[in-house]
Amino acid sequence: MTYLSLYRRWRPGTFSDVLGQAHVTETLAAAIREDRLSHAYLFSGPRGTGKTSTARILAKALNCEQGPSPSPCGECARCREIADGSSLDVMELDAASHTSVDDVREIRERIPYATAGGGRKVYIIDEAHQLSNPAFNALLKMLEEPPPHVVFVLCTTEPHRLPATVVSRCQRFEFRRLTPQLLSEHVTHVASAEKINVDDAAVALIVRHARGSARDALTLLDQAAGTGDGKVERSTILEILGEAPEDILLDLAEAIAAEDILGVFGRVEEMVADGWDPRQLLVQLLEEFRALFLAHRGVVDDEVDPAHAERRRQIGQRFTSAHLEWVLQALADAQADMRLSTHPRLTLEVALARASNLEVRETQTVVARLERLERLLLHGERPAAQPSAAPPKQAAAPTERRKTTKPAAPPARATPTPPAKPAVNGSLDEQWAAVLEIVRSRSRVTHTHLREGWPVEAGEDKLVVGFTKEFHAAELAKRTDHLDRVNGALEEVFGRKLRIEPQVRADERPPGADAPIVDAQEGDTPVDLVRKGLAAEVVDEVKS
Repeated sequence: MTYLSLYRRWRPGTFSDVLGQAHVTETLAAAIREDRLSHAYLFSGPRGTGKTSTARILAKALNCEQGPSPSPCGECARCREIADGSSLDVMELDAASHTSVDDVREIRERIPYATAGGGRKVYIIDEAHQLSNPAFNALLKMLEEPPPHVVFVLCTTEPHRLPATVVSRCQRFEFRRLTPQLLSEHVTHVASAEKINVDDAAVALIVRHARGSARDALTLLDQAAGTGDGKVERSTILEILGEAPEDILLDLAEAIAAEDILGVFGRVEEMVADGWDPRQLLVQLLEEFRALFLAHRGVVDDEVDPAHAERRRQIGQRFTSAHLEWVLQALADAQADMRLSTHPRLTLEVALARASNLEVRETQTVVARLERLERLLLHGERPAAQPSAAPPKQAAAPTERRKTTKPAAPPARATPTPPAKPAVNGSLDEQWAAVLEIVRSRSRVTHTHLREGWPVEAGEDKLVVGFTKEFHAAELAKRTDHLDRVNGALEEVFGRKLRIEPQVRADERPPGADAPIVDAQEGDTPVDLVRKGLAAEVVDEVKS
């Protein structure tokens, strides 16, 4: 006997057998019971969710010798003919290979004739979005006013490609992806019935790879059962899919977290040498870093291997949210570039090098600010001047240029000193402006992060500063050089020892707290605007 694949043997035969589409099957069953059938239906949704199977069940329900009935017997001659594809009253047209107008005309010529068995004629057009425009035009009139004994069912995975004139003539049903739990139960049930020994880890991987498609899941199980020597394990599925184990991906993630570019390149070299495809590695890395991003925020991803959940959680805590976002963006860009790349390994390595180097991200931020200033200057615009609470420095004449030295580093504060008199007596906003001015004179990098925040509350020993983005708050909190400069400025301004406490408060930013791009003053030259916008100092002027 010819072997029949698992997904064909387990194709649903009644509405109750269709998995996860109760919103469709119950509506169709009710329409059959109450004789409220439409003349045309559109079944749309992802592959492997039961669209064509439901269309065949509908044809059985309308032509069963015991019906019409929402529960066809499946045993009578008409039901068997429909299941075998030999019924004269049910015609299936694969639009992927029958796209021309002549194929639709054949349907139009057969429509007027009565049914052979006395039921309904059902025309199932699979992959309907692949019909040509002339074919759609020929189909319109039939869809609008077919004979009472004719029912059309159009099935498609891409409903947006169907003309609106066709969609408006059909009752549309949207098929959904099967949930991981439902698909896992189905795979386990089929494996048990077919006497296939499969472990839970292999089932989880099958479900993850199937992505809600019952057909894909059973096809993978069928293939694994033929190569697993009587037992299907997770390693068997990984070998079939050509995927790298999670341990290798997490090793690579650790190297990226440590910004160890040499370690990243070494790991990629090992993986490619072992035969892993760079394109498949990129897809897996995107999935893995998505899971790391969720783990960093305390969310468990059900689609990844639970055996590695603890290690994934630990690695996720070594990243900042900004770093994970940067890695995901670099990998997503690489996936788009790799489609046209003739050297996919190089594309992957460049993406991982970017992901492992946060300085590139900071440089791009500065470049973006410079480009924005340049656009303003080219269009003759000037940023609005912002009042400053701290006394402004005496500006040099526009024509005067002189050499300046780098500001001296703040003195060490290891030995406690008596509190100094506050440098600014005024509101918290005025004191904050003075702190920004001091920090800017000592470090452009520290000032770049600090100017994105705003003062929230000053306590006895700390100043709570709010930030919109976690990147700036994290940078100030984790680097001692930033903390020393800011805390030193706080002591000078407030007259007592204070430490900064950065907090992410994205929804609490007060109006007017946005840091100005440039503190523009009357008479500033373009060079002055660029200097202020980048918090830079003029070291020397080169005259040609």
